[in-house]
Amino acid sequence: MRNFKTTQGDFDYEVRERVLTGHVTHERWQRVLEYTQRYNQENDAPYGISERGYAYTCGCSHDCCGCLIRTRMIAQSEPHNNRIVVAIIDTFNY
Repeated sequence: MRNFKTTQGDFDYEVRERVLTGHVTHERWQRVLEYTQRYNQENDAPYGISERGYAYTCGCSHDCCGCLIRTRMIAQSEPHNNRIVVAIIDTFNY
């Protein structure tokens, strides 16, 4: 998905949203949920996973480095407005 617009943010997080309009059917809603689930699984550990299953950190020697810690995608349905709001929340190390 592309064309996300920043709606909220500070130095330690950023929220980007995209609004999908049109008739919200059960099948369309399920596809959006599957996409968000796959996105969250692929981006759960941005720096990789060790052999024992732990997520690697950014590798910086100090705290407050500004590196990406986590990214999550959420979806909210508004069936009465025929809209689906998809948001990506990026959290940074500050």
